[in-house]
Amino acid sequence: MPEKDGKTNQQGNPQDKSGQTSTDGKSQTSTTAQAKTFTESEAKQMVSNALADQGRKHKESLSLYDARIKAIEDAKEAEEIDAVKGDATKLDIYQQRKKNREDADRVKADRATLESDKAIYFEDLDLAAKYRRNVIIEEVAKEYEGFDTTKLTTLCDILKIVKKEDIVAAAETLGTKKAAGVAGTTLTKPDSGDTDGSGVDFSKMSAKQKIQWGVDHPKK
Repeated sequence: MPEKDGKTNQQGNPQDKSGQTSTDGKSQTSTTAQAKTFTESEAKQMVSNALADQGRKHKESLSLYDARIKAIEDAKEAEEIDAVKGDATKLDIYQQRKKNREDADRVKADRATLESDKAIYFEDLDLAAKYRRNVIIEEVAKEYEGFDTTKLTTLCDILKIVKKEDIVAAAETLGTKKAAGVAGTTLTKPDSGDTDGSGVDFSKMSAKQKIQWGVDHPKK
């Protein structure tokens, strides 16, 4: 009899495990079926919607805060007026103080607006100065060799250089000035006795410039 009971238990255990496995399998299948993937555009839209909702709630909170502050100020003003309305002198003093506070608040608001406008004005000036400086850098870079415009611009940014004479000084530290007549583009006028056959006019060069030209352009 005990053996039969043991067999029964042994047979029952596998059935229980089988049933448990089947239940787990159904649960995993159900979880997999519920999983959902989103495309990149859908994910971006979800983020955008969440940010917009957060911004809306923040704006509503600020509006409620402002309304609460105004209600407190109105209640306080009503109490102050009620306290002095029976005395003409005290009422005049209160009204004058109120006007002074309002004038001070108006001056404060005007000053804030002025500071904002001034910041925008100086920002525009800074942009105009940078544009003018970049034009000068382009012009100066054409007169030198051994570096490019980007390198000169980077140096001017680091040293906060904006004036032309300072830009020229910076260019001289980076490279050498081209010989006269070869800055930017090379002359292509017909050959004459003052040229070496390349079209460069040596008649307008100093002795130093001719030597420099020879060093920079050795004959092959």
